[in-house]
Amino acid sequence: MKLKSLSILIILFTILSFTACLDSDEEYEYSSNDVISFFALPDILGKQYFFTIDQIGGNIYNRDSLPFCSDTIINKILIKQINYVGYITSGDTLFNYLADSVDLRKPLEITSHAPDGLYKRDYKIKVNVHQQDPDSLCWTKLNTTFANQALKGEHKTIIFKDRIKAYNKEQVFSSSLSDGTTWKKEPLKGFPSASPIKLQTLTSHNDKIYAINIEGDLYSSEDGATFTKEEELSKK
Repeated sequence: MKLKSLSILIILFTILSFTACLDSDEEYEYSSNDVISFFALPDILGKQYFFTIDQIGGNIYNRDSLPFCSDTIINKILIKQINYVGYITSGDTLFNYLADSVDLRKPLEITSHAPDGLYKRDYKIKVNVHQQDPDSLCWTKLNTTFANQALKGEHKTIIFKDRIKAYNKEQVFSSSLSDGTTWKKEPLKGFPSASPIKLQTLTSHNDKIYAINIEGDLYSSEDGATFTKEEELSKK
């Protein structure tokens, strides 16, 4: 942003005021309007994004976030339009939005001054940008206590009583939904060794976990680790 002295602007206002006094005996009252009434950026990736101006809080922002990776566009951008009456400063310098490119990756603070030189209003321009690609699934690797790649093969994970339950055919690993990094390991009990559980049948319902073994028998568990055969509902 170019640094420009405010003294030039003040001198111009003084000259205009003095000239007006020489030409007429009438008194002129300059506007006290210090409001920014409109703000716009150029189209971003072919789309216009509208900005809201909060006159009470002094915030200018876009409700509809710019696309992911727009940071490479707004890091050096010319503002398309700002509607105001007097003049605008940023810090202690005059701000010419038509010539001064700005970095809007972070909030930009500006001040709108009324023509009478008495009133001013501070604004903060914040450009919202999506922080991840909406068409992608983002994963974060967590430190876990899984040993020897216990869930590398066939497995299934379900939610049960506010806990995550991750099963292989011999064990169940559990962790709190609010944690996901600390896991408790327990052996699966109740299934005959010759007829193990069919992992993809695991499901939770009414505070129980149900599963079917390879023989087609139905088992249930109240803790997710110890299963009991449902005799009446099992395959005869």
